[in-house]
Amino acid sequence: MTVTSLGEDAFLDDFVGSNYWLGASNAADGETWEWINGENFTYSRWASGEPNDNIDNDERGEHYLESGGESGWKSAAGYTLYPFVCEFDDATPVSITAQPKDQYVDNGEKAVVSLKATGDGLTYQWYLKNKNGKTFSKSSITKSTYSVTMSDTVNGRQLYCVVTDCYGNSLLSNTVTLNKYIPLSVVKQPMDCTVDNGAKATVTVEAAGVGLTYQWYLKNKNGTKFSKSSITKSTYSITMSDTVDGRMVYCVVSDSKGNSIGSNIVTLSKKPALSIIEQPKDAYVHNGQTARATVTAAGDGLTYQWYLKNKNGKTFSKSSIKKNTYSVTMSDAVDGRQLYCVVSDNKGYSVTTDIVTLHKATKLSIIEQPKDAYVPNGQTACATVTAAGDGLTYQWYLKNKNGKTFAKSSIKKNTYSVTMSDAVDGRQVYCIVTDSSGNTVQTNTVTLHKAEGNSFVPSLE
Repeated sequence: MTVTSLGEDAFLDDFVGSNYWLGASNAADGETWEWINGENFTYSRWASGEPNDNIDNDERGEHYLESGGESGWKSAAGYTLYPFVCEFDDATPVSITAQPKDQYVDNGEKAVVSLKATGDGLTYQWYLKNKNGKTFSKSSITKSTYSVTMSDTVNGRQLYCVVTDCYGNSLLSNTVTLNKYIPLSVVKQPMDCTVDNGAKATVTVEAAGVGLTYQWYLKNKNGTKFSKSSITKSTYSITMSDTVDGRMVYCVVSDSKGNSIGSNIVTLSKKPALSIIEQPKDAYVHNGQTARATVTAAGDGLTYQWYLKNKNGKTFSKSSIKKNTYSVTMSDAVDGRQLYCVVSDNKGYSVTTDIVTLHKATKLSIIEQPKDAYVPNGQTACATVTAAGDGLTYQWYLKNKNGKTFAKSSIKKNTYSVTMSDAVDGRQVYCIVTDSSGNTVQTNTVTLHKAEGNSFVPSLE
């Protein structure tokens, strides 16, 4: 032991007593005293006449330091059996600074796990348990790195290491697993999700591979590009709201080797509130044909119930029709029947359609054809068709004097009218009349003429 102060000196006298060895010597040159650990020899407490290197007393010389307790230090030959005190520097505590990690390698490749530790005189002992093993057993590996060739036997092997320092202190590393690499793939794609407002919208991707990580990307309904979300799990979940409605998401799955694969893009939608999208309409069909009335509605778990009242009936009654379309064969009994439908959702809410009527159709026919018109410049030239039928619509077509083909005009009434001019003079027109059943009939073609003086229509006789 070295002594560099009066305090240390006094401590040793109290601790050991008298006559004990200290860690200094002048054996190098017989003159200069040095502490054996290289510390400067700045403190001393020599007894009177010391050091004297009394060769007469011992021919080997007195090159070692003996403390005589309160009597002070003296040089001595070093062969007398006295007590001594060993001084140690502070020990470095054993510590694992880098834990081993799971490994994923192809069959036949080296699976290598390592750890880093600090401490004095460290030794390593790895323990292993195979995939179906029950207990860990000591391996032959006594280094900081465990290495083995991957195989079906090694796949799933678990390992840990016991690190021990020279003082007998030990630490156990984390347990890690050696895995055979599985190619990255998406096993099950996420699917579109429709939920009620305030409910959780959840989509999930299932993937195969090793060391998988997940990153979801999103684009809101009116967004122009996808951005990274905060979701890094296999499942994307969010509360439905107007903001979330229409959001598109997809997931990028990556494995331990840095390979990546993207899922399909799916949409999160808010379930529509119960509403009628398209009302049923009056129907006009001929006797013996099928009359239909259809309602289009939005909602969840919709059911339909139609109610009817015949032409001379006083109240509506429940029908047997429970679909979104009411259909019946037209007859005199059905003619004039009124209908409406009650649409209900799975929450118990209901909405009622407009009342519509089933009519026996009048056969489409032209009662009176349009006639040629002769009017002076600046006056109105008219051509009118009178037709019979149900739900009639009209479309006039025209061809000017020197034109080659007829073109659809903007006139959709039973009368075509235009101010006479040189451009209109000689214009030919005809009308196509369509009924509610889609039947059509075309009128004769007539001509608009510019007349001198008052307008007239020449006699057909």
